[in-house]
Amino acid sequence: MPRKEDRKQDKQKTWLEEYYENPGFGSPGGPVSNLTDQEMIDHVEMLVEHLTDDDPKKRIKAAEAMSAYIAEDAFLPEKMEVHPAQVLATLFFKGVPDRMACISAARCLAIMGRKAAPYASAALTKVLQNSGSDLRYEALVALGYLGPEAAPEAATAVANRVTNDEDARLRRQALLTLAVFGPDAAAASGLAIAKACHDEDTDVQVSAMKCMKAMGPDMDGAIAGPALTKVLASGSQEMRRFAMETIAVIGKGVAACSKSVAEHLKPLPGSDPELRWLAVLALEAMGPEIVYEQELLLSRAIKDPEPKVGEQAFLTLRDAGCIKGMMGSMYLEERIFSPEVLQATKFVTENSDSDNSDSDSGSDSDEVDAFGSSNGSEEEASEEEENNEEKEEREEEERKEEERLRRKLMASWN
Repeated sequence: MPRKEDRKQDKQKTWLEEYYENPGFGSPGGPVSNLTDQEMIDHVEMLVEHLTDDDPKKRIKAAEAMSAYIAEDAFLPEKMEVHPAQVLATLFFKGVPDRMACISAARCLAIMGRKAAPYASAALTKVLQNSGSDLRYEALVALGYLGPEAAPEAATAVANRVTNDEDARLRRQALLTLAVFGPDAAAASGLAIAKACHDEDTDVQVSAMKCMKAMGPDMDGAIAGPALTKVLASGSQEMRRFAMETIAVIGKGVAACSKSVAEHLKPLPGSDPELRWLAVLALEAMGPEIVYEQELLLSRAIKDPEPKVGEQAFLTLRDAGCIKGMMGSMYLEERIFSPEVLQATKFVTENSDSDNSDSDSGSDSDEVDAFGSSNGSEEEASEEEENNEEKEEREEEERKEEERLRRKLMASWN
């Protein structure tokens, strides 16, 4: 049994792949391919004349023959009364379209590419409701080659194919077409793309995730966020990676996913190092506020077994201005323990210091009582001033120590 790679190599190429691998005018070795430049110009002029012929068959044949010239923008006259794409578009508006003629026309429109978008987008969109799956497929392929200019007219209809088509191959092709449309189709197709992330077909799932990534920040975070969170929780390793990459591209729009993303920073047994690295990138893309929110886990990630994870975590904290996080999680006690625990610890420490102080001064209590009230007040003021000075000195020493450690860390990473 051949390996998977061999089966892919043996797969028959599509007509469009063959065309773009061997572009040209006319069939290879045929009479048209051997024409001189002047003869080619005369040939194209003849085809242009046939675009307005009374015979519809001649018009269609001439329009199909001109597809390669339109694609290459070669040997064309300065002005054409009718564009070849307009002629081919008429086939799709018939009451009962000729299936084979429409398939041939869709392929020729695909060859013309973006130059056909203003003339044929609506026509190709119309046949997406056609009962023939082969015609729907060719229309979807052609719309993809027409590019983003076809999005305003076609995005909604293509998105309907993503959710409603029974054929997984067509759902996948619809997603590929939406990915080519890009951000221009985000508003019309966001819900369909999010739903397709959980399609029963794994190839459709992958295509949906790539499509969502192609939409970028224009993707509605309220729609994308829940779908991405679900993938991170229960998707395959491949899908989780795609989800992290998508979150990194969408950025702040899916900040609600930050907790789910941060969970994947933990280097648990069997966890994916690549996924942990992508999780750091995803948190960074969500902005400094999210980085600060997840500062503790990012700080721990600096010690990740995978070097590139630790390095990226350090750089992310640095760029977000999280100095304490850069120095390690032990400097984030206020992020680890609750205020009540910290206050209780502080109270115990202060009482311990107070008891020690009382025991040291017990032997001199009689002398202290002998002083007048005015002397006692002066000593209290002096003591308070000394305490304030000591506190300021401690704070200054802490700042210096933090700066020293930060510089040391920066030097070691650089």
